[in-house]
Amino acid sequence: MKWLIVAAILLIGYVGGFYWLYGEYQPLPRKIKNVERNIEKKREDLLSAQILDQKLNKVADLLKKNVALSAQDSLAKQGSVPFIDEMTDEVNRMGLSLLSIEPKTQRKIGNFVRTPYDIKIEGTYDQITKLLEKMEKSPRLIYVNGFEVKNDLRQYLSMEKEEDLGKYTANISINTLTLVKG
Repeated sequence: MKWLIVAAILLIGYVGGFYWLYGEYQPLPRKIKNVERNIEKKREDLLSAQILDQKLNKVADLLKKNVALSAQDSLAKQGSVPFIDEMTDEVNRMGLSLLSIEPKTQRKIGNFVRTPYDIKIEGTYDQITKLLEKMEKSPRLIYVNGFEVKNDLRQYLSMEKEEDLGKYTANISINTLTLVKG
């Protein structure tokens, strides 16, 4: 009989200890998982906020480069000097030769000013296509009307230097769009 009482006390102690252990230590892993979930959610929120901030910066840059405050603003004038400087720098940075950049008569369409440019450059096919790609990805609103690469046999045969063999002359016709505010 004593043995049964001892066994019952041990069983009650074991069950009591189990419930105490379960009550004290079991919630900790759940709490840790909840905290980890909250941290993960906060990280996702932070990442979303950073992405949104970058996009807003791009929108601000887009507006800055394409909105003129008045018709007298340098962006809205025919042959915008900042745009020509930017194009010249980009062409030089890419290793192309800028033969000419000629602004044409601009047209006003509602609140927009459309300024056409004819650009003549010399370079390799790869350089020319990279310039066109860069123009289309530019924060400045640039519309490429067309381009023509001169690939004339007489021009090829008349080249004296071996390094000039891979270079071609390209005529690029573009339009810039500027929103005139006010």
